[in-house]
Amino acid sequence: EPPKDILFPGENLDDARDAIMTRHGGGKWLLVNIQSAEEFASHQLNRDTWSDPIVKEAIKASFLFVQMYASSEEGRKFASRYKVGRMPCILVIDPLTAAKVYGKEGQFVDAQTLLDALMPFMDHGPLHFHEREKEEAREREAREARRRAEDERASQERRRNELAASLAGEPTASTATPADEIVSVMIRLPDGTRLRRNFLKGDPVKRLFDFVAHRVLFAGEGERQDEDSALGKAVREGTFKLCTTFPRKVVQDTGANTLRDAGLTDKQEALLVEV
Repeated sequence: EPPKDILFPGENLDDARDAIMTRHGGGKWLLVNIQSAEEFASHQLNRDTWSDPIVKEAIKASFLFVQMYASSEEGRKFASRYKVGRMPCILVIDPLTAAKVYGKEGQFVDAQTLLDALMPFMDHGPLHFHEREKEEAREREAREARRRAEDERASQERRRNELAASLAGEPTASTATPADEIVSVMIRLPDGTRLRRNFLKGDPVKRLFDFVAHRVLFAGEGERQDEDSALGKAVREGTFKLCTTFPRKVVQDTGANTLRDAGLTDKQEALLVEV
């Protein structure tokens, strides 16, 4: 005999979900058992499992229990919706999302085995489960944000060190470095700020770009540019241009060309940063 004392009076899944939300405040899970009159395991469930006093108390406390036959219209709809292939089946459905969160089909399940399987759902109801999921998602997002921030800091530190290494030792005239090999370069930023540094005619053009990047991103307070400005973004992304003034000519960095190759050989050169 079906366990009428613990059954929801109906087979419609949506009605059962509505009852959980309206009458039980979303605090219970939906427990569904589809039976088959031809399967002895179905009769065993009614005789041995659903009649067990401890199982009954557990169901009353934490579940709304729906039982239907596979031959009924609701049974067929349910089996199709949740892709149930063998009878009898026992499923736990999340009433908030209608998602299956536990399933066992095609076999008899004794009382103790069922209680063990249902224990996680007896500890917390669906609302608590979803709140915990949200909290865990927030914690994951926070950890991911911290990891990204740490990676960004490490990346910035690596770039700072690389730029500093590239710019180590500003050249000055000496017996080892003839004055005619030195070019004094003035670079004007879009906001009017002027940067100055000596370079060798044989220095790679890349060093000019490194100089701008270092001063824009890593200069001291009061000199460093806003990283969210158009210039800051262009420097971070490597999309800014260096141009001569008169006549205007874009200075190309091929990765191997020098200031001499780029025609920057006067004692003083003036360049503009364009973004």
